Amino acid sequence: MSRSIIEMVRSMKPARRSSRLALVAAALLAATNAFAQTYPAKPIRIIVPFPPGAFNDTLGRTIAQKFSDGGIGQAVVDNRPGAGSTLGADLAAKSPPDGYTLLIVAVPFAVNATLYTRLPYNTERDFAPIVFAGSTPNMLVVHPSMPVKNIKQLIAIAKSRPGELTYSSGGGGTSQHMSGELFGMMAGVKMTHVPYRATPLSVSSVISGETVMSFASVSVAQETVKSGKLRGLGVTSAKRVPAFSELPTIA
Repeated sequence: MSRSIIEMVRSMKPARRSSRLALVAAALLAATNAFAQTYPAKPIRIIVPFPPGAFNDTLGRTIAQKFSDGGIGQAVVDNRPGAGSTLGADLAAKSPPDGYTLLIVAVPFAVNATLYTRLPYNTERDFAPIVFAGSTPNMLVVHPSMPVKNIKQLIAIAKSRPGELTYSSGGGGTSQHMSGELFGMMAGVKMTHVPYRATPLSVSSVISGETVMSFASVSVAQETVKSGKLRGLGVTSAKRVPAFSELPTIA
C-alpha cells in the first residue's frame, strides 16, 4: 500500500469523508510530517466492540501503537463489547464524522445485518472502510478427556449423539459461531451452540467442562493447547498454521 491512512482520508470525496471511518483490522503506514502537522490535532479513539483479550482487541492495540510509533499522534483503544458488536458499532456511527473515531470490525459486522431485523445504524451508509489489516483462522479444540484424536472420530461421536455435543463461541454471528454451523452442515451432524460474551470465555468453558468443544481463534486458543489444557483437532484455514503444523485443516 503506497498511501497512508491520512492521505486516504484527505483524498476522500466530501460525502465519503463525512462518513464514519471503519477499520477492518491492523497495520497502518506512518503519515508524512506535513500531514501530521494538521491531523490528528487530538487523540484518536479506536473503538473495539469486543472485550480485552479477543483477537480484534489485539488488532486495535496494534493499530494504536502504530500511530504512536509512526509519530502520527496518540490513539486510545475504547473497548465497547456487547450485543454481537452492535453496541460499539452504534457508538462509532453516532460519533462526530470528523475522522477521529475509528472502528475495528470483524465477521459479526457483516453477519449482524442478517441476524437482526433492525440495527441502530446503516451498515453500508454509516461507515467508510479503510483497510483490511489481518485475519486469524479458528482452531477446533476439545477437552483432553474427550475420547477423540481427530476430526473423523469427533464426527462419528456427533452422529451417534445428535444434538448432545455442545460447542461454544464468542457470541452469535461471530466467526466461531459460523465455523460451528458450517462444520455441522458439511459433516452432517447436529450440535448445540452455546454463545458467550467473548472468545476467551468460550475457551474457558471448554476447559471447565461446561461445553464440549469450541472453534476458537488460534491467537486465543494457542496457549491452552500448548499447555495441554485443550486438545486441538484442526484449523479452519485452507493451509496448515505454521505454529501448529501438526494439526490438519478441517477440510
